[in-house]
Amino acid sequence: MLKTDISIEQIVKELVNFLSRYIKIERIILYGSYAYGIARGDSDFDIAVISEDFERMSILERIELFSKAIIGIDSRIEAKGFSKKEFLKPQESSFLAMIKNKGKIVY
Repeated sequence: MLKTDISIEQIVKELVNFLSRYIKIERIILYGSYAYGIARGDSDFDIAVISEDFERMSILERIELFSKAIIGIDSRIEAKGFSKKEFLKPQESSFLAMIKNKGKIVY
């Protein structure tokens, strides 16, 4: 069952509960409209998860893990996974650099 009214705190809590069974979470960053205070009713929850465990996972494996995680939490979650190495040295004008510079650490 998908929830329609959920807080960022609840999303983070439920993501951590699920993901921590599979990976060691180092950081969760909220970015996009919710982080910038301009969210609308139809806005999604843009979340980046940082874990050293993503180093050994392909992009497809990361997507599969997040797909399993958001089932039952909220279908508006748009989660992306990055390894610690990727996070520490993003390309200067990359999407990840924007997340790192403008995102809000929520875990």
